[in-house]
Amino acid sequence: MLLAVGATRLNVLTMVINFRTHSGSSSSTNHQEDAMKKKMWLGFVLVFIVFEILDYLIYSVILGSAMAEVKVWRPDMERLRWVYPVITLVGSFFFSFIFSKGYEGKGIGEGIRYGTYIGIWMSIGMAYGTYAMIDIPYKLTLQWFIIGVIEYIIGGIVLALVFRTKAKEPAKT
Repeated sequence: MLLAVGATRLNVLTMVINFRTHSGSSSSTNHQEDAMKKKMWLGFVLVFIVFEILDYLIYSVILGSAMAEVKVWRPDMERLRWVYPVITLVGSFFFSFIFSKGYEGKGIGEGIRYGTYIGIWMSIGMAYGTYAMIDIPYKLTLQWFIIGVIEYIIGGIVLALVFRTKAKEPAKT
């Protein structure tokens, strides 16, 4: 019985997905969807690159001396440095994907607002969660939070710029 219910739900879900992707779609709609997908992927790549550059500047240049003073880091942290770009890659994808699903075409302000919301959400947990778990100075916690929000705002601006570019219209026949 449980298997039948699960199969029925899967069939209904499949029908809904097929209906949404195929019903009433014109070549213009398909072109718009393709353009949005391309913008999402371009935004993802650009956000990843920008975040990687900003992470280097933030953690090595701006906060480098403050972070070097903290004596709670793992002794084998360098060996695990590969984890950071992977986290940034996954985070950049979802940051861009969520933006693409809620895009309203309201310009740079939309990117700033989106970056602020996500920046506060992500940075408060990272900065203050770390502060609660390990012995780091409050000044570093506050810097992490503020700089984290700024980084996400910059990412939001990048996405707003990518998404506001006009897609080329298909040639009329």
